[in-house]
Amino acid sequence: MTSACVNYLGKSDDCKELTALRNFRDTYMKTTEEGQKLVEEYYQVAPLIVEKIDSSEKKELYYRYISLVIDKCVCLLARNELEKTLDEYKSMVLFLKKDTGV
Repeated sequence: MTSACVNYLGKSDDCKELTALRNFRDTYMKTTEEGQKLVEEYYQVAPLIVEKIDSSEKKELYYRYISLVIDKCVCLLARNELEKTLDEYKSMVLFLKKDTGV
C-alpha cells in the first residue's frame, strides 16, 4: 500500500518515506514475533487492498489518507517513537481492511 501510494503521488521507489518505512520494518518490526506476523499479514492483504482502492471511486481519498499516515509515521520515526509508529501502521491497515472489505 505504501509503495502504491507513493507511486500514485509520483514519488520514486527510493524516496525518503519508503526508505524510512522499510528500515522500520527491517530493523524493528521483524525483530519481534508480533512484528513478523504483521509484516506477513501486510504482504498478504496489501495487494488486495490496493486492488480495491484502485477500482474505487474513492481512490484519491484513500491515497490521501495513506499519504497522511505515511507522513505521520516518518515524523514519529524521526523522533524514534517506534511503538507509536507501529500503532499508526496497525490502525491504518485495520481501517483499510474494513473499509475496502478485504
